[in-house]
Amino acid sequence: MTENYIEIREHGGGRVITGIEFLSPANKAGGEGPKQYLRKQREILQSNTNLVEIDFLRSGQQVIAFPEHRIPPQYRGDYLVCVRCAWSERTREALRFATARQASRHTGSVT
Repeated sequence: MTENYIEIREHGGGRVITGIEFLSPANKAGGEGPKQYLRKQREILQSNTNLVEIDFLRSGQQVIAFPEHRIPPQYRGDYLVCVRCAWSERTREALRFATARQASRHTGSVT
């Protein structure tokens, strides 16, 4: 299985500062994929690592680290980006990107 992620490390190959995850169909399809992803996500959220999750898939289970019910209806769309800053008191922000036809009306930040 191919994993789609980028790790940003301290200078000289030190600790991971930020993980950028590009969700794949395997992360969202049911079975072991989502379980493995959520386990990895939980480990990152409990660390001092920033997490960026990018979900450009229209189908499958939502697995990002931001509850969908907390996203106001006007910001709900097909694509989702969740940013968790490990150093911030406000731990998570989500950006929901609408489809192209909705983009002019509904793009924004939610806390």
